[in-house]
Amino acid sequence: MVFEPEALVGTRIDRYRLLELIGVGGYGAVYRSEHELLGREVAVKVLRRPPDGGDHEVRRFMQEAQAASVV
Repeated sequence: MVFEPEALVGTRIDRYRLLELIGVGGYGAVYRSEHELLGREVAVKVLRRPPDGGDHEVRRFMQEAQAASVV
């Protein structure tokens, strides 16, 4: 399966509408998104592929999420 970040713009993942592609990196893509119930803008990262269960990938993703959530 080929990862096409632009193709996800305008789609919905759970309660998040992906509005605009912000950037693409080695692990995936980040989108300016809106939480549809709260009407709040957030950034959503979509991984290029699901983690293969390797602790390193999961740990790195969680560290990035925690760092990004600091206000």
